[in-house]
Amino acid sequence: HPLHSLPRIPMSPRVPTRQTLKVFTGTWNVNGAVPRHDISDLSKWISSRGDVSNFDLCVFSLQEVQILSGVSAVVTDPARGAAWRDAFERVFAASNERFRVVGFQQMVGIFLLVMVKERHVPYLDNFQIRICPTGLGSFIGNKGAVAAKFELYGTSICCVSCHLASDMAKSERRNRDFRDIITKIHFPGRGADSV
Repeated sequence: HPLHSLPRIPMSPRVPTRQTLKVFTGTWNVNGAVPRHDISDLSKWISSRGDVSNFDLCVFSLQEVQILSGVSAVVTDPARGAAWRDAFERVFAASNERFRVVGFQQMVGIFLLVMVKERHVPYLDNFQIRICPTGLGSFIGNKGAVAAKFELYGTSICCVSCHLASDMAKSERRNRDFRDIITKIHFPGRGADSV
């Protein structure tokens, strides 16, 4: 069941047959930290020159956007994800290009944000987001994945943000959780329906 799906954006009938895009993907375990008011470090993480306008599509995967102890290890605090989303939006607002958030989901401490240059939005279609908790009993979202699938210029793209068990001794558990994620996340519609 989708927790977040954007309204269907009709694709232009004149989709270019070939489009070269610059893509940024980044993952970061923020260990419960809140974003700083000064976003220059965040901007430099995306681009060493601090100029994010070079990218057409950006996908941000964060882990532990909230402290994972007590109740906060099992209940999503949407304010924590919203703070990180706001920080990324401020980075892109300073760019000379307009970007749009086309997908965002937080499951406990797992965060996925997809941003696209405004001029590419008419060529974006079939955007879907799914979650797959693998924490205690496969019901708790402190571990697991948030995945997004969409088409851009007719090409299917899937992005997965995972937070799996740490420690070398838990490699069997990580492998099992990975298998669960790729078999349980389904995207109905055109093309392949799973991760």
